[in-house]
Amino acid sequence: MNIPWQTGGKKRFYILSIFFLIILSIGLLFVSRPGVYIMTDEAELFIYGKNRAILQTLKASFSLFRPVIIVSMPSSADLDLQLTSIEKSAPPPGALIVPIRYQPAAEAYSKKHPQVDVILWGQGSASSFVNTFFVDYAADISRAAGIAGPLASKTGLPPAIVFPLSFTEEYRNQLKQAFDEGLLAYGFSQGAVVLEKGNEAGLSLSSMTLFPSDASLQSIVAPIILFSGIRKDLLSKSVIAVFDDSPWPHIAALISGEKRFLSVLNDDL
Repeated sequence: MNIPWQTGGKKRFYILSIFFLIILSIGLLFVSRPGVYIMTDEAELFIYGKNRAILQTLKASFSLFRPVIIVSMPSSADLDLQLTSIEKSAPPPGALIVPIRYQPAAEAYSKKHPQVDVILWGQGSASSFVNTFFVDYAADISRAAGIAGPLASKTGLPPAIVFPLSFTEEYRNQLKQAFDEGLLAYGFSQGAVVLEKGNEAGLSLSSMTLFPSDASLQSIVAPIILFSGIRKDLLSKSVIAVFDDSPWPHIAALISGEKRFLSVLNDDL
């Protein structure tokens, strides 16, 4: 004769055992899949925020159903140390996402481990790589003009743009044209002023659009539109909008190869 509570206890045990086996199987399948490794350095993790980076890797892990792991190294690491760090922390097979500033390390690693899917992220030229993704600054700077335009129309003062030195003259002209067209949509026909370091003194501006490499100009009083992954607690009070042009929010898209040009995310402050 079966006692009811004993029968119920056995059923619960079987159900829990099956549930545990399912979870264990899913976990083993997850860790057995080739990893995705994000190459970065201490300076970037400080600026972007280590907790933010970890959160983005967790989101990407769930989306891709693959382990996503941060490969961090000292900011001053030379090519040999970069390669050593990658090989130690990102064993093949798998995928490696590399900021374009580390292109030499990516090329060397790719030649040594051709079975690894090496993906470059950033603005620049990398003809030797099929998997190169670029920030679609042309689209995003038009969106930035949507913030700068009303300020320019209201004050009658021109906005300014400071381009990174890595941008070619042709690319700068393309971006300025896109920005000016965006301003025109808000009734400001004068266009933007393009600044170089050191020639901003004495100018009256309605706003300034900056890229990461020229963040030193944040001492300017005008409202700032910033292209950077910088975390909010490091921003000056002059910053009114941030376009996150880091790879962190785009990990899943980079791996799946959905787009070659990716629009960055805008956080109005």
